[in-house]
Amino acid sequence: VVKHDVLPFQEFWTDCFSTILYTIVLSSKEVEKKTVYNNDYTYQIVEEKLNDKRFHVIRPVADLSMLKDCMLDIMKKVEVKISKKDDIEQIIYYLDNNKLMVICVDMFDWIPDSLYYKKNHMIHFALVVGYDREDETLIIYDCGGTEGYHEYRMPFAKVAQAMQRYKEECVVVDFQNINPEKCRVNKENLISNAKRIMESIQKVFQHLDSIYEIDTFNMELSVSFGRIICTHIFSMSERALGNAKLLGENSVYYNEFESIHKQFHSLKIRVIKSYESRAIHSEIGEIKGCIQALLQKEYNLWKNIIEEDGNV
Repeated sequence: VVKHDVLPFQEFWTDCFSTILYTIVLSSKEVEKKTVYNNDYTYQIVEEKLNDKRFHVIRPVADLSMLKDCMLDIMKKVEVKISKKDDIEQIIYYLDNNKLMVICVDMFDWIPDSLYYKKNHMIHFALVVGYDREDETLIIYDCGGTEGYHEYRMPFAKVAQAMQRYKEECVVVDFQNINPEKCRVNKENLISNAKRIMESIQKVFQHLDSIYEIDTFNMELSVSFGRIICTHIFSMSERALGNAKLLGENSVYYNEFESIHKQFHSLKIRVIKSYESRAIHSEIGEIKGCIQALLQKEYNLWKNIIEEDGNV
């Protein structure tokens, strides 16, 4: 068994690629956790597709420019040959040479406890940290079920199958050579990012009418539609938790952001119940209103933080 000494980042989750970067950068004991708590994201309206239906959703999108700069010298994009043997042997080669591997998979063929397993085709990133030759499994960090971001043992053949669509998106990571000096977060970063977040919320509010609009519903579509919305609400909830951790428990805003985190979590539960009862099409207006109210709360918090800093 070969497994590199890297711990999965479990404090909050926003998206698969961000969590991979957080896991990698914190493998260096010299990097501060504020690096990953950093509020370097904006809210964006993005298009989703279900069968032949297209619709728009709100989601937080991490900029990650600082982390990418920090890791630019240690990451290299590679194309992995797709066959059941070559796939795994090429990945093992890099693991044996003290590298990690970011692979791109189709969630339709990936983790059984994922919302999208055998339901929706969706691009997804996972981090390979080791392998077990005897069991013929790769040791992978990913998010699924109720355990958050944690270790999976994935059979070689299953990995090869899930990689068929996106083989050109693999990345090799020389994680032992992170430069911590490139990962410093300061107050100026926080204020600059806060202004960008506020601007993005204003832009989202200008286009709310186009959010979550889909012309026809059936039973299958209703569930898949709800799962996608639920995923993005979960990201918003976890992003608010990250903001609380960034500001710290001694900040007067810690409890405010934690409250937003909990309210988004409650909204996620409501969405799950809604799509499970096939009622989401009739409740989407109220769900949208709840999201708008919580984003307005976040906007006001960042506004207060900026004004207190004297940089309006």
